[in-house]
Amino acid sequence: MKCGLAKVNITPTLGVPIPGQLYERRATGIKDELFAKAMVIDDGKDMAAFITIDALTVERDIVLAIREMISSKTEIPQGAIMVSATHTHTGPPVITVYGNERDENYVKYLIRKICDAALLALKRMQSVNIGIGIGHEESIAFNRRFLMDDGTYRTNPGINNPSIVKPVGPIDPEVLVARVDNEDGTPIGAIVNYTCHLDVVGGDKFSADYPGELRRVLKRLYGDDFITLFFTGTCGNINHLDVTGNMKIVKDHHKKMGRILAGEVFKVMQRVEYLNNPKVLCASRHIQASIREATKEELIEARNVLNTRDKPESEILFAKDILELSRSDKRKVELEVQVIGVGDLAIVGLPGEVFVEFGLDIKRRSKFGYTAISELTNGAYGYIPVREAFEQGGYEPRLSQYTNLGPNTGYELVDSAVEILDSL
Repeated sequence: MKCGLAKVNITPTLGVPIPGQLYERRATGIKDELFAKAMVIDDGKDMAAFITIDALTVERDIVLAIREMISSKTEIPQGAIMVSATHTHTGPPVITVYGNERDENYVKYLIRKICDAALLALKRMQSVNIGIGIGHEESIAFNRRFLMDDGTYRTNPGINNPSIVKPVGPIDPEVLVARVDNEDGTPIGAIVNYTCHLDVVGGDKFSADYPGELRRVLKRLYGDDFITLFFTGTCGNINHLDVTGNMKIVKDHHKKMGRILAGEVFKVMQRVEYLNNPKVLCASRHIQASIREATKEELIEARNVLNTRDKPESEILFAKDILELSRSDKRKVELEVQVIGVGDLAIVGLPGEVFVEFGLDIKRRSKFGYTAISELTNGAYGYIPVREAFEQGGYEPRLSQYTNLGPNTGYELVDSAVEILDSL
């Protein structure tokens, strides 16, 4: 097995929009730099590339442009290139959402920079050993949907809220680590897969959030040339807020989370199981997902919001979104599910902000020894909740131009992923 790793700085200029909140933000500073990372692997017969981007999302047209450019300059097939966003909420202007506009000039720049990362990774190809291990970290991630004592369901109802009855879903505490060593046994990089939203930093300064601190700690441990690719798990309903107040939010909380996670990654790195002559396996499936239509009641409510003074900005945004969505005749969208296998490790790429239940289900049904799930991969299609969430309500299933897929979508993604895993 040969592997090459590289990173490029993708931090935009100040003043551009920062998507990720229900209001317009423009960058006023840089808390820490943003990067795109590339890992190219070659088993002597087949090649594949992993791309991770410090960004809120990566829309489908950007994915296709990245694949086309990399493939045109290398021998890597387009179908063997996996493109994932980490989902940092303090990243570059790569999507038009909730009042923040996508910057087309920056997007063109980003595509070229990512291609550079892939080319650099190819130049750095060397013989490697890859070891896989799994750790456990449950103190920094929490399900954010709760049943309240009045029978309603709320997202992030507040710390120590006395009306909370219980969370209505699990978390995924698994920390999967794929360690890459050179022939001397020196670690040169790693894949880390963990499930928690990257919405810890806030504010109007660029930041890679807690994976950025994770990467800095690992560089201090293993050297400046060590490169970490972070794959965000299915965290559509998982974030960092502990409503019990036991895990208190502190200044630079993302650094605390990154250091805790780095400690677990370090422990896993010491006990990995090395793959024996691993082969590269790639496959994808495409599904046609239904787009929801606004109900008559939702349309009436949206018009009422826009005709009423002093409504919150977030309500106005959702009202405009619903009315704009109702004018579209598009009723289907094509989603890609991709799996890249490296020996007994399978990395499953899912588009959208997927609920944790779906990731756990894929892991349970996978026949691979190790299975990592990466959301917001090869496309961005809003939240993909479980069926019950549509009946319960709350933020995640709320209809908008960003989130509008039908309640069966997540189950179709899971079945497609399992079919691919079985076929490989």
